[in-house]
Amino acid sequence: MSRLIAVVCLVPALAAAAPVLDRNPSHYTVLGLRRVRLKNFAMEPPGCHVGVNCPQPDPNSPCGQLNAKHARFEGAGQLVGDNVCATEEFFQVFKNRPGTCGPDCSMITDPGPASDCTTPFTGPIIGDLDGDGVASCSADACATDPGDIAAACGVTLPLPACNPARPIEALPGEDCGTDDVVPGNAACDLAAGSYGTIRVRNGARLTFANGMTVACAVKAGKATRLTSLGSALVVLPGSGAVKINNTSDAGSTCGALRFVSERGGISFGRNGDFAVDACTIGGKLKLGHANNLRGRFVGADVVMDFNNDGRCCSPAPPPTTTTTTTTEPATTTTFGSTTTTLGGGSTSSSTTSTTLGGSTTSTTTAGASTTTTTLPHGTFTRTVGFYKTHPTITASILANAGPLVVCGHSLENVEIGDARSALEAMCVAPHGDQRLQLIRQLTAAALSVAAGGAAIDLGPCNAVCVDPAATTSALAACIDTVDDYNQSGDAVAASWGNPGAAEPGPCDVAANTPCTLVALSSCPAP
Repeated sequence: MSRLIAVVCLVPALAAAAPVLDRNPSHYTVLGLRRVRLKNFAMEPPGCHVGVNCPQPDPNSPCGQLNAKHARFEGAGQLVGDNVCATEEFFQVFKNRPGTCGPDCSMITDPGPASDCTTPFTGPIIGDLDGDGVASCSADACATDPGDIAAACGVTLPLPACNPARPIEALPGEDCGTDDVVPGNAACDLAAGSYGTIRVRNGARLTFANGMTVACAVKAGKATRLTSLGSALVVLPGSGAVKINNTSDAGSTCGALRFVSERGGISFGRNGDFAVDACTIGGKLKLGHANNLRGRFVGADVVMDFNNDGRCCSPAPPPTTTTTTTTEPATTTTFGSTTTTLGGGSTSSSTTSTTLGGSTTSTTTAGASTTTTTLPHGTFTRTVGFYKTHPTITASILANAGPLVVCGHSLENVEIGDARSALEAMCVAPHGDQRLQLIRQLTAAALSVAAGGAAIDLGPCNAVCVDPAATTSALAACIDTVDDYNQSGDAVAASWGNPGAAEPGPCDVAANTPCTLVALSSCPAP
């Protein structure tokens, strides 16, 4: 009887690819040094990261914990923490300590090697940025190195001193006395320098100049507008704090307005728009409720209430992975090989060109496209924050110009709960829904055009908005371009002159209705 002899060869086989942690702090929309707590937070594509820098020294310590219940991360964003408790939808999750409160494989788009599809990592996230040989956070005591955190926030310690003898008060529709460098424009225009407490009263506007402003505190009331000419850095030494109240509008383009406090807290109210970098080196950062957050937000502890929406300023790069090899028995059959590049996409080329009232240039690379739009200048625009807190002006524009068509819907009034209401279009928390975000920006732009402001062709982005097959990249490009237009003439005098006091109340009410332009049946008056 003959025998069958099986010959088994040992050949290397590729194990599952593991996601690679991105340690660049500029790619984190939210970075907590010791702890982060998110509630119903949504990150719009293309996706940025949220993380906790410090490792957890022991299982009972709150340090190193990241809680993200009912959070949703579209795009390539990473969720990073030594101890993560999170539910809903994420791209990649990095964690070390086991837990039963999620996430699990059903919630992770790009799974890691652990049994729950997460990926282990070595903390802290950020390195020794100040080069003093001290880690940004100790593994055994949760002690942060302020120099590293300051470097991540773009400053060095010690911060310069403020001047308590030089307080500033911005009143609605008024200049701010002898410190105002552009008198007569019904706003406070502040030169770079050292000041005491800067108070921005309800409905007032304050513009920071290019360069560094030192303040003992910044306290802004409801429906305020804080912006900058050029790149403005506002630093608060010691325990100086920043507080910006409800329905306010702060910042403009990415990185233009930055707040950095040493030990004082930074807090936002609700139903606001914040395109800022906000960093507290040793204090608590409170991100508020139902806010639109675009920028970088860093704090020793970062907390928020419900339904905030995040947008990237520095999108995360395409995801990368590492592979390991193991030696496994191989059969005598070769099944072929497949090479997959994660994050690189296909090698096809595409070009996107959208003209929005100015000149447009497009560049094309393999698998990616870039659109640069030069917007017209010299005539006024206003932001979403302005129109939603000035319903009388918004209603007057609609009455004079007739209904405005935004994303295929007719806007005719400023009523609460009405599907034809411009307030309902703007006073909404997008919660990651790019179409809602685009509707907000398109509504403000349409109002500016109808009031005689800067020219812009909104047709292409309205077409993107109504297209159910529009890609996330097309929606994101339109959101950013129309937002840039809304910011471009915000400091130029408008056709109505002095706008009068802001009225945040109607928008606060509209924000709490279920009525949106993407779910008209939810409106009492569809």
